[in-house]
Amino acid sequence: MEDLPEKFSSTAEYIDTLVSYLEHWDGDTLGHILSLSYTDKALDGISKVEVSQALEASCATKCSSAPGFAAVFTCVVQRSAMSKDRDWQAAFEHQKRAFDAFSKVFKSQTNWCLGTMISLARDMRIIARKADKANELDAGDDDDDGSHRQTALDQAGSKMISLFAACNNDPTECFPYENGSRKWGTLPLVNQMLKCFFIIDKVHLVAPVMNPLEMTGDAAYAISMGDWNMSDQVTYNFFTAREFLNKEDYSKAEERLNFCLANCHQAAEANIQRILIFLVPLRLMLGKAVPSSELLLRHSLEAFSDFIAALRSGELAVFNAAVQLHEEFLSQNGIFLLILKLKSLLYRKLLRRVWLLRDRNPQIQIEDFCSALRLSGYDTDLDEAECIVHNLIEAKMLRAKVIDHRTTVVLQLKVAGAFADPFPPIAAIS
Repeated sequence: MEDLPEKFSSTAEYIDTLVSYLEHWDGDTLGHILSLSYTDKALDGISKVEVSQALEASCATKCSSAPGFAAVFTCVVQRSAMSKDRDWQAAFEHQKRAFDAFSKVFKSQTNWCLGTMISLARDMRIIARKADKANELDAGDDDDDGSHRQTALDQAGSKMISLFAACNNDPTECFPYENGSRKWGTLPLVNQMLKCFFIIDKVHLVAPVMNPLEMTGDAAYAISMGDWNMSDQVTYNFFTAREFLNKEDYSKAEERLNFCLANCHQAAEANIQRILIFLVPLRLMLGKAVPSSELLLRHSLEAFSDFIAALRSGELAVFNAAVQLHEEFLSQNGIFLLILKLKSLLYRKLLRRVWLLRDRNPQIQIEDFCSALRLSGYDTDLDEAECIVHNLIEAKMLRAKVIDHRTTVVLQLKVAGAFADPFPPIAAIS
């Protein structure tokens, strides 16, 4: 990308630069010039008066060779004026209109303008987030009257879905790239949508946009995951790993998070930390190797040390204290429920201790297990202790059955006639 002006003296000069790259079909540079990060500085000296004076007519005249882009350029300049004043709701309205205007012309274009599309989509997501924060809206909350108020991120995600079809349904052969297929915009656009969906907790929308990318088809019309830009692959695998976590498909989640960690740019410390925030508790739950203290310290994840200590000690009181101490960290990073699932490992460890203390007697009284839970700092009763046992059996973490009016746990010590540990390795379960 060649050197661009750091600042424009007028909107006319800015529009002339946009038109120049438009006429050369340079969608990547065009997208950069339209981006919020660029215009915040490059248009900083332009007044609102200049923005409002005959801007639309000027853009229409200058974009005569591609008239559909005139509205895009006009709205971006207006957005820049609003973002300068940090009026994010107004900026979002202008960005939406810019995206809508681009969507109208996109269907008649080839993949030359994918860089422009992603720039507009990314900024729409970023500005929507700022607008929602400015309006003090929590994504997905209901208004006081009980009716649902659609957030800016809701609107941004919906608009991207409409453009997703224009990319994914393009009948042009994908290879070579020069054929112009818009399918090459599918993955980067999906990544922008996934970022919206997870913020607003609309995870039910993830599968419909994942499915086309997970399917294989005619090689001429399908793009395999390895053909995409690596940064897009890492982003996609990170969010789809979270989807697999929601579905409790832990082996696929681990596989994708491991891919992210192996391929994330080493200078992107914030991204590496984000990957580890999900990967560390997942590997603990799967009974995999415990991360070193040095690794946790290097990535500012010392909070996990307390949970590792609880798992090693088998003390529920230690675990509960760690949850209380780090509740804000767990909630902010969306792993509160994932961490709570580690409790099953502690329950299992306590039950195994009871079994060993009873000289490996294949019959364990639930009353003994209940006492162990209480000694570990968990105030419970027989009914809950029995429920915990049933849950361990259901999760295949324990080979056993409950008999004698639900008072006794009978461990299964043989499988196919040979001795088998009634507490199978966690890694083998998954």
